[in-house]
Formats: sequence, structure tokens, C-alpha cells
Amino acid sequence: MKQGKVKQGIVIAALAAMAMTAGCVYTTVEDEFSLMWTRDDWRKDVFSAQLTEKWDGLDSAICDELQVRVYDEKDRRKACQAAKNIAANRLPALKALRREMAAENVAKTKAKRKESMLQDVDDLMASIRDAARDIPVLTLVPCANPDGVAFMGFDFDSKIEWNERDHSIDDSVEDGWFLNLEYELKSPYHGFESVEARGDVKSRLPYALIFNRYVVCEFSIDEARKWADELMRDFAGDCGIRLAVTDGSSDWIQLEGKSETLRVWACAGAYSKLTFGRGEVQTEDGIQYQLHVRRLK
Repeated sequence: MKQGKVKQGIVIAALAAMAMTAGCVYTTVEDEFSLMWTRDDWRKDVFSAQLTEKWDGLDSAICDELQVRVYDEKDRRKACQAAKNIAANRLPALKALRREMAAENVAKTKAKRKESMLQDVDDLMASIRDAARDIPVLTLVPCANPDGVAFMGFDFDSKIEWNERDHSIDDSVEDGWFLNLEYELKSPYHGFESVEARGDVKSRLPYALIFNRYVVCEFSIDEARKWADELMRDFAGDCGIRLAVTDGSSDWIQLEGKSETLRVWACAGAYSKLTFGRGEVQTEDGIQYQLHVRRLK
């Protein structure tokens, strides 16, 4: 499985190195706390030894706390509360550290690295604030003939209070830099309990809804096809879009369809994930379900 590689100004938790394989993939954003933060630049004497030591201690404590939060991701409310605790306990110290860093004089040859490091701290604070936000709830309502550009009650022309930090996927054909916001679904939709809205950085209008979930189990192509059949049946009635099988194999099945305003891509396929964390190497196998709804340009 060729997984989208997320470029973010900072990589936060010490969880991560993740390898995945599957038959069918559309690039998705990994959880921002599941990536490794490389701190080599901090070792090049840009700041004083005392300030660097202060940063290393604070950084290490935050990474440990964020790593614990990652393991609570399946319980969204618990994970959100953990992030709120981190925000309350760590943001004041991060703000104070940032002021010290900004006030410290450095050589002209190190000015750009200082600016980059200040941005890293800003990104870390923004990430913590984003994680601590209450997840908004989205209700999907079947509507075969919506007004404007909409999908089951989600208005693609609506203004959204996006997360502070933007993202990019460097090997995605359709997603460069984008804004994002996760919604909890009031009622599960074909197994999905949440959805990520993505928005254009310039217009700040949403352009895609990304549904994604992993089910740990022994892969069954029959289960994948059953899910695809149910999706095709309901899409026609719920939003007036007819989906059809466009590709597949013994390990995955892919669907596509479109209306005058929206384009839909869906896939159910086998995945295998290798995760390094907490001193252990774990292997996970199962089915990945993906559904992308994008406005037509």
C-alpha cells in the first residue's frame, strides 16, 4: 500500500515509523501525533546550552504525553480530554519558552534556523490546541436532489472554523496544501464514525469529505464486496449518485461515480500495518474502508 506521506512543519510523537501494504489505496492524512520529530537542528548551537536543555526537557515530556494520547484514539472523548490536559499543563511553558527563544540574539548565519525553530514551536502549540478542541458533530441526512454543492446535508459552500495548522500530502495528485477539520458523525455511516473535511487554503471553502476506517480482522473479499454492494445501493437513494465497480482483485474492490457537482471514490481492501511504539513491534491485519466525496472543479 503506497501511503501518502504527510509533510507537516513539525512531527510530534515518538510513536511511529509505520509500514503498510494493501491492494487499494487513496492517500489519507495520518494522525499528526503518530510521526517522529527530528531534532537535529536543535543540536547545532543556535541557542544557548541552557535554553536548548530547557527545550529538550519540555519537548521530551510533551512527546511522552502525546504518545500516550495516541493509544487512546479509539476513544475519541478520552483522547480529547488527554489533549486538553496537555494544553492546560504545557502551553504556558511553551509560550514562555518561545518568548525566551525570540529574545535571544543569534549570529546572522543562524537567523534562518532560529526562525525555523520558532515556527516549529508555533506548530507544536497549534497542534496541541487543535487536538484539544471539541470535535464537532455532523449529521448526514439523505437528500437525492440537494441545492448547490452538497452531500447529505454537508454544504461545500459553507464557512468552516478550520484547525489552525494546514497539511500537505507530497505524493497526492489531488491534495497539495489543505485545511482540515474532523467531524464526529452523529450516526455511523456504512461503518464510519467520523469524517475529515478538507478545505482550500486560499478560498477556505471545503472541497472534500474523507471517510477512512480500519477493521482488524481476517480479510474477506466477500465482506469487502458486501460493503461495496450496500454502498452502491444506498448512494443511489441517499444522494442520487450511482456508483459502479471500476477495479478490483482478490484483495480489494473499488467504486466510482459522480453527479453534476460531486465525484465519489470508494474502496475496501486488505491492509497490513507494522507499528513501532512503546518498545514493541506490532503487526496488524484487516480491512481498510475508504470513501472520498469531492466537489468537481
